[in-house]
Order: sequence, then structure tokens, then C-alpha cells
Amino acid sequence: MQIPFAPLFYLFTAGIPLLYITLGLRRADRPLLLLSLLALAFSMFTLRHYRSLLPPEIAAVAAGALLTVLLAGALLRALRPARFGLTSLPDDEPRHFNLKNLIQAQTAHALDAPALGGFEFGGGQSGGGGATGQF
Repeated sequence: MQIPFAPLFYLFTAGIPLLYITLGLRRADRPLLLLSLLALAFSMFTLRHYRSLLPPEIAAVAAGALLTVLLAGALLRALRPARFGLTSLPDDEPRHFNLKNLIQAQTAHALDAPALGGFEFGGGQSGGGGATGQF
């Protein structure tokens, strides 16, 4: 049994992620593009929940393969010559930190400070640090 206006809900479930993908490509907005791919994955999960054709394991593998191979391949091909202000080519300047320096900083140990001898604390009276005139 279907709820009233079920085709409208199906249209929104499938259409909104596609709209987000289009806006992300036109505005050259990488976070919006990533959000749209996440929304597309959840949209596929929602549609699969209501219209189950395959067992969950096979559906998950098929959806992952579909998203990874077809969609990623199509976007890589479409963005190869820097369209829409986005490109699939690597950035000139890497934005990641230098892992080699991070490992060296975490594993390098400073030498212990030498022990200073000859000065012993204590011996004062009333704990005032010399406030009574006696050190």
C-alpha cells in the first residue's frame, strides 16, 4: 500500500541529490559536491529500503560499485580539462602536512636536564618565604 503522493516523495528523494550535484558542479563548490554525493548514497539507501529487489549484501556491493565506478569515472572524465572551475588533476601545492616531519617530531626525545646540586630548600620558619625577616 502506498502513501498519498508517493511519486512526489520518490521524485524528491532522487531529484534533490541530482540537483545538489548540478549546483556543486556549476558553482565549483567542492563541499557542496561532496554533500551531494553523500545525499545520493543516502537516497539510494532510502529507495532500497522501500523497494527492495536484492538482498542487503548484494545491494550494498552493487550500489558501491555503481557509485564508485560509474559516477566517479564519469566525473573524472568530465572534470579532466578543468570545467566548471573544478578539475580532477592534483593541486600544484599539496595541502596535507608533511608526514615525515610529524613522525620525527613525535619520536624525537629531548635530553633530560642535568640535576642541579648544592641548593637545598627548607630550613625557614613559618613558611612565609622570609616574610618574618629570617631566611
